Amino acid sequence: MTSKTSPVRRLKQNRRRRVEALAAFEHARKVYEIALLDDLTATIVTAVPQATHLTFDPPVADGQLLRGIWTVTRDGRERQLINRQDLDLVELNAAELDGVLYQAFDLFSVAWTATRPHDDTNPCVLDFPPADRETRMSTLVREHYPEAQGLMLNLTSHSAHLIAVHGGDTPFTVIRQDSDGRPESALFPDSTQRQIVNLAVQLAFVPGSSLYRTAPTHGRVFNRVRMALKPAPSTPPQKHQPEEEG
Repeated sequence: MTSKTSPVRRLKQNRRRRVEALAAFEHARKVYEIALLDDLTATIVTAVPQATHLTFDPPVADGQLLRGIWTVTRDGRERQLINRQDLDLVELNAAELDGVLYQAFDLFSVAWTATRPHDDTNPCVLDFPPADRETRMSTLVREHYPEAQGLMLNLTSHSAHLIAVHGGDTPFTVIRQDSDGRPESALFPDSTQRQIVNLAVQLAFVPGSSLYRTAPTHGRVFNRVRMALKPAPSTPPQKHQPEEEG
């Protein structure tokens, strides 16, 4: 039996299939990039438990990328724990780590959300993401809004941003926005806001997370999302200590 589908309709179907296939491919690539990022983090932290971040050169060509592994001391200072030449002392393979960095940090990789702003004169700094991103986000939010229970975010690629915070029984309230849809006033200090947004973007590509999104279908992408914060840890009541008799 000969198909009666018209050439025009068949063309539209094929183009839609191509667009959806590309969207699925791009989505899978981002999931893979975050998986690489988390695997790299786990590999290094397992070998060097004090490690909090590393420095590397952008992967513009094949070559050595990783420079050193660092930590943040209790007083807030940064200290290099180990340089590239000594990685074998902690049973880490520099070439293998370079390979992961090269794959994870493509030019438009979502893994760049885990790096600090940088310029061409300095190496890139990758802050290892927390094992539980949602708990970390909740902690960051409640440092400024102790009663907060949720967030509203826009996760549009390359322009993700926070829209609102809500707490208690107060519904989500979208505060005044500018022409680009961004809040006219900052909800958090710049560094805190950047951390929260970047963690949210990463969570969108971590299967099983509250923000995980499957690949878009039929060209529909839902970028405005709501996220419930993790419950605040309860503080056990302190036992009364009787005063010692003099």
